[in-house]
Amino acid sequence: MLATGGSGQVFKVTTNCRQNTGDGLALILQCGMPVMDPEAVQFHPTGIAGPGILASETLRSVGGILRNKNLEPFMERYAPKMKELAPRDLVARAMASEIRENRGVLNPDHNVEHVWIDLRHLPDSVHKKQIPEVTGFFKKYLNLDPKEALCPVHPSNHYHMGGIPTTEDGQVQTDSRESIPGLFAVGECAAASFHGFNRLGTNSLLELITMGKFAGQHVLAHLKNDPDISPHGEGELSLSRFAQYLEAGGSDNIGQIRDGLRKLMTENMSIFRSEKGMLKTIETIGELKKRADGTALSSKSLRMNQELVQRWELDNLLTVSMITTQAALHRRESRGAHFREDFPERSDTFNYHTLISMTQFGEVEIGRREVDMSIFKEGGEYSDKFGIIERIY
Repeated sequence: MLATGGSGQVFKVTTNCRQNTGDGLALILQCGMPVMDPEAVQFHPTGIAGPGILASETLRSVGGILRNKNLEPFMERYAPKMKELAPRDLVARAMASEIRENRGVLNPDHNVEHVWIDLRHLPDSVHKKQIPEVTGFFKKYLNLDPKEALCPVHPSNHYHMGGIPTTEDGQVQTDSRESIPGLFAVGECAAASFHGFNRLGTNSLLELITMGKFAGQHVLAHLKNDPDISPHGEGELSLSRFAQYLEAGGSDNIGQIRDGLRKLMTENMSIFRSEKGMLKTIETIGELKKRADGTALSSKSLRMNQELVQRWELDNLLTVSMITTQAALHRRESRGAHFREDFPERSDTFNYHTLISMTQFGEVEIGRREVDMSIFKEGGEYSDKFGIIERIY
């Protein structure tokens, strides 16, 4: 059962914990299997400027107002009807656009530009009963009282909609939709395709709790029906890889390579993407991979060797960064959280899931999987809600 979480550490600013380094996706690719829709990466609009910690959507739903450096409430320019309640991708692009157009505010402590969320006008009852935990983050990490001061927010990497393709029961699938006996994936590392390219708030619970239950039930059934099935040659690929880490020479620095990768991905693969930036990213990731492969570890111990773990995580980050960028370069359109400045409109040509494989670093194979539109095609009550329509906010 793979339940390794997301890959948020690919980016410099993320709501994810430090352990979210795309390990499950890298393992699947290492075994010659595909990852689905890796280009679908969500940025939450309201990360706390600096640490990137999530300031929940609740702040906007209770009446928080986004303001630029001139204290102008700018969301009406981007979503005249929904304003702050527009979907995450639209709000994140609006905030990033304000910053791009020099209407952001520079935070001197973290050297990052941001906008404000204004909560000062909300009643005390809202602060005390509806948002005490969230506003508490501003007090703890920035020493700000949201009742009295504007709060700095900046889009922060949040969720990977893509992942390991699975059935509705969590069984891992090959590119030809064949289920692999005894192999399951759940949570953010999996892609049972609940979210498309733009996950809604709280919908992660569907992927965690609901899929966790379904997958758990099928694991129990699998163990009951096939108790003697066991893998062959388990661990050989990983042991070989770890041996290479321990044998490498050279004097480069793992931490510097990791920081360089995260900066590169943040600059070119965040909210706005373009062919020029992605081609540069792919080339540079290849160079970073060569540097990593030539970096020696100071400790060769196999006991509690944190440096060895970080070297493995770096390889996984490089792998996920490469397939994410390659898939985004292939998708010459904008859809949900995937926004191409050179192709800003959605195109029916790309109404399919991306499948990408990479057994040798940098050598990718891109395939496709049709989107299941059976509910829409069969008709019936509410079937019209499954059609593809233009988003208007």
